Amino acid sequence: MEFSISNGPLLIDSSERFWQNINFAMLSVVLGNSIFLGYLFKRPIKSKMANYKRLTIQNDQTFFGFNFFYVFFKMFLLFGIFAASNFDYKLFSNYTELFILLSIAIYLESWKTILLLYRTKVYKYILLNVLVLIALIFVLGKISVLDTKKIDALLLDNNPRIELPTSSFHTEKWNPSCFIKIVEEDDTIKYFVDDLELSFEELPKRLNENRRFHYTYNLQVYLLAPYNISISEIIKLEKLLFINNNLRVKYIIPVSYTH
Repeated sequence: MEFSISNGPLLIDSSERFWQNINFAMLSVVLGNSIFLGYLFKRPIKSKMANYKRLTIQNDQTFFGFNFFYVFFKMFLLFGIFAASNFDYKLFSNYTELFILLSIAIYLESWKTILLLYRTKVYKYILLNVLVLIALIFVLGKISVLDTKKIDALLLDNNPRIELPTSSFHTEKWNPSCFIKIVEEDDTIKYFVDDLELSFEELPKRLNENRRFHYTYNLQVYLLAPYNISISEIIKLEKLLFINNNLRVKYIIPVSYTH
């Protein structure tokens, strides 16, 4: 599911859904651990710790959750509402590293005051606490509050997948240019259009075949003529092109070099 526009059912596979659950399970577990620590020091215990120290720990754990939700709510307003139209839940799996770092920061913050008061005495309890939380995170990652299979089936019913046939049809590439070569052999002028020999009268028909309706004025005609060809022959061909609406004409005439 997502908020953005889609053309089909938005199904998430089990592995991607698992990591999405892991991301939110990490935040939930570390916040729940903060509440647990506050409740633990709120109970009467046999300890030589001064009451003000216990109250400091309780206050830190109590307000820690509220401070986090305050910051999270501000982020939701700034990012969630404005980006909702182009946001989908699949993006959560791309930010697993960010969720891990955020969870570690929250976890260390919840133990900060306790470490300042107890110092090295609580290291073994922190290690035990970390192992328990990791186990809880993976257990919660396997649990889905909603019936995802039922939701996927409903999405498929409302947005069935349709397989369209494929085709290899393609239009032939058309080059909006034409090369006319003028050659004089045995006192006879010959015309070649794209290496095809044509008479002077056949030139307009051939040029029209190379033309598209919406490219009428874009057809580029190149005249290739030897340097010793009579200029009258070029003018004659040029007039034919202009009558045929071929207004873009370029001349390519090789120069003779004498050694």
